[in-house]
Amino acid sequence: MAEQLLDATAASGIRSAVLLRGREGFGASPGFQVDGRLTLSENLPMALFVSGPESRMLALGGQFRLLLGEGLVAMETSRQSHESDQNEPGSRLSRLSIWTSRQARIDGQPAHVGLVKFLREHGAEAAISMLGVDGLSAGARERARFFSSNRRVPMMVTAVVHREAIPALRANIHELLPGAALEELDLCQPNIEPVAETGPSGMWKISIYGGGSAAGSGIHQQREILGVLRRMGAAGATGYSGVYGFQGDELPHGDSFLAIRRRLPTLTEVIDTAANCRRWHEEIDRLSGSPAVVTISQVRVINRPADQA
Repeated sequence: MAEQLLDATAASGIRSAVLLRGREGFGASPGFQVDGRLTLSENLPMALFVSGPESRMLALGGQFRLLLGEGLVAMETSRQSHESDQNEPGSRLSRLSIWTSRQARIDGQPAHVGLVKFLREHGAEAAISMLGVDGLSAGARERARFFSSNRRVPMMVTAVVHREAIPALRANIHELLPGAALEELDLCQPNIEPVAETGPSGMWKISIYGGGSAAGSGIHQQREILGVLRRMGAAGATGYSGVYGFQGDELPHGDSFLAIRRRLPTLTEVIDTAANCRRWHEEIDRLSGSPAVVTISQVRVINRPADQA
């Protein structure tokens, strides 16, 4: 299925896309999908993130709907204007996504490491870099393969940043990494209570950024959150492990060959109706700890499983 989705994406003229392999999660398929053993037989969740003009994305969403049947297809609208918006209500935070590749470098170090460090130095609330297993880079298909360095395979760095810092961040990132694709998305208030059932579908996405200040804490926290969401009747959720990142005041961190335990940053995402999200938002806050970086964004659902319709 992933092959068909990426073939359709490439044919549409989209230039940036990354297919991520989830670490664990649940959804329309029965059971809980977990990355317990790194084997080819695992049925792990996967998610395709695509960036492009809204008209092209809507057309592509229609194709995805036909291909997936009961799969979830959701679209977020990125900001088109970067002018001052001091009088606008809502959160002062935005999500900034940067599309790069494993081979890209900033000052001699991997670009995804350099970007995370740069974002923290410039006031980001959280950032995580995630490796793709397939995708499009500058419109060219790049797949990860065994027995290959996979240097051109795309990856994505996602950060929670203060909205007023976006123009300067964009200029600096383009200077550090010429040609990088950037996408900005407005976030809602951290407190979901006043959020109304607005928008084309009344659907929302909660994203939880997990840290690793304590050994294994991010992965343990993610597993606990996913378990609670499933017991509380969430339509579905996916947990990702990053290769480098941070949240809050912690220092950027990633895996190390010399480490006894894994200290991976994590990202957990759940999409459901605003009413349902309110039910577990307080529980997510409790499990995430304090201070936690939990964001909310509105999504337009193009297709959803039958049990969510």
